[in-house]
Amino acid sequence: MERNPSSGRPLMRDIAPKSSRLRLPKKTATISIKKKEAAKETQSNKFKTVVLCGAIIFLAMILIFVKSLAEVRVSVTPRQFVSDVDLNLEASSNSTAPISLEIVSSEDTVELDGTIDKVSAGTEKAQGQIVIFNAYSTESQILVASTRFEAPGGKIYRIRNRITIPGGRMEKSKLIPGQIEVNVYADAAGADYNIGLSDFTIPGFKGTPKFDKIYARSKTEMSGGSSGGAKIVTQEIVNNLLAQAQENFHGSVKNKIQKDLPASVYIPESGIDVKVTLLSADPKVNSVADNVRIKAKASAEVAVLKRSDIAKALSAKYLDLKSGENVQISNLDDLSFQVLNKNFAEKKITFKVTGQAHFVWLFDEVALKKDLAGASRQARQDVFKNYSAIDRAEIKFTPSWLKFFPSDPDKIKLDYPGIKD
Repeated sequence: MERNPSSGRPLMRDIAPKSSRLRLPKKTATISIKKKEAAKETQSNKFKTVVLCGAIIFLAMILIFVKSLAEVRVSVTPRQFVSDVDLNLEASSNSTAPISLEIVSSEDTVELDGTIDKVSAGTEKAQGQIVIFNAYSTESQILVASTRFEAPGGKIYRIRNRITIPGGRMEKSKLIPGQIEVNVYADAAGADYNIGLSDFTIPGFKGTPKFDKIYARSKTEMSGGSSGGAKIVTQEIVNNLLAQAQENFHGSVKNKIQKDLPASVYIPESGIDVKVTLLSADPKVNSVADNVRIKAKASAEVAVLKRSDIAKALSAKYLDLKSGENVQISNLDDLSFQVLNKNFAEKKITFKVTGQAHFVWLFDEVALKKDLAGASRQARQDVFKNYSAIDRAEIKFTPSWLKFFPSDPDKIKLDYPGIKD
């Protein structure tokens, strides 16, 4: 033991053992390790929480998506009855009429092209109409049959019969020419005599005062002249095109009118009255041509009926309905409607309905959906018993494993297998 040289007392140095000095660092290291382990566990717990929340959100999104695809359809089979029908009915615009009638008008201008296939067998003479003027005298002037009329180019046309041109009349010391309209024919066959509008003189009056005072002007072109083997625009071809235009308009006017009307109306084919008036033919009748185009005015008056009125009239005859029962005819368009009498001026028609009518009982669809949406799972099938118009019904879920029934009635879809819309 060392002592203090001055006092002789022992020196107190390094009394604590070495083992005591080494324990403090070991304890500090242990605490540091535990803190790191606690931090790791906290991070792990946070990660697990995030994963769990993400999984919950993902599953919720899947459930929402599946529900959005989920569908409930109710397959309904209403009461039905099929019967042969043969009945005359009357429709009128009168408000008290059992079958109401509305007359809808439509008008359009149609153009149609036609190809001329028929070739004339022989030669043809051009022909047309002229107006002959008498500016010579107040007395009438007689022209004999075959009187000649000359065009500026020298072509001669003749009248076939004897005619009398009326004399002119005096108005305020001025002579107003008398006039007459006649047909003339080319002096010879051939397409060269097909000319446009022209003035004509009468060669028989040449050298007399009448030559300049009695004259003619075209009302129509001269046409139809051919030398044989030519294609001619005939009245028959024009009439055939008019008939085709009438048929085309008859078919299109029904679709055109129905687009602007509700689906609850019915237009019988025989209730469409179409008229076609020729406006022009280019080229004109009797012209030599390979093709012709007609322009016509097409007008139609269409009888519009209510489907429910027809069903009610037929069911009153062929069914014994109870109070409050209503039916529709699902195959109304397949029945035969024959208009027996129509008076569009008085807005009244009589028609005959024949065929095999398919009657289907009606019920309140809105009320049924509402009742189903508000019923419990056990009571849903009992809801259909409250609707006498329903024979049977089946609820179908899509997908089949998701028995989710919407509380919103608008999300319930109704199907009618075997029944036409």
